[in-house]
Amino acid sequence: MKDGDSWILGILYSRIGRGTDLMARATSGTWTVLGPLGKGFDAAGKGKALLVGGGRGTAPLVFLAEWLEARGRGCEFLVGARGREDWAGPLEMGAVLTRSRVWSATEDGAIGYRGRVLELFAHEPELAEALASRNAHIHACGPHGLLAAVGAMGAGFGIPVDVSIEAHIGTAPAQGPERGVPGVLPRRPGRPRRVRGLGARSRRHSGDAVRSAR
Repeated sequence: MKDGDSWILGILYSRIGRGTDLMARATSGTWTVLGPLGKGFDAAGKGKALLVGGGRGTAPLVFLAEWLEARGRGCEFLVGARGREDWAGPLEMGAVLTRSRVWSATEDGAIGYRGRVLELFAHEPELAEALASRNAHIHACGPHGLLAAVGAMGAGFGIPVDVSIEAHIGTAPAQGPERGVPGVLPRRPGRPRRVRGLGARSRRHSGDAVRSAR
């Protein structure tokens, strides 16, 4: 996030283990960020970009949306969560999107459409039209169940799908087994740069790779 002449790095995480517990308790000190790592989303296409985020998975997609807008492109940004406590949309992360449309869904109906985020494609005619448009491309990040469903939908419509997968990591020094969500920042056209938080491992895959990565 831009703050005058400086940048603020925000980390979206859930408190689920020792590492993230220490993060939640920290009030000061020095942080070390490891990156760039992994592969960024394939954003070189000129067709409609459809971004699907679930829970913490929204984080890297916010950076992707900003990257697209900086190059004169917009996107359809679908944000889903179980409820208000799990909600994190572009606005909450300080993003100002002027060329994109944000669609909201929560399973308990607290924010936006009541239901699962992929149901928005059937519920909103504009999204159904975007899904059927020429050269559409889906970019997704979130729980494995969501990513598997996105991959299946992309295969059914013949649409390419990129997914950013979270996975456990417990063997590298100074990294715990918690899960984290990477951010994607521009490096050069078509090759976004990835920044990770503590204990995170995330890679960009095609949609049909989700099942084997679980």
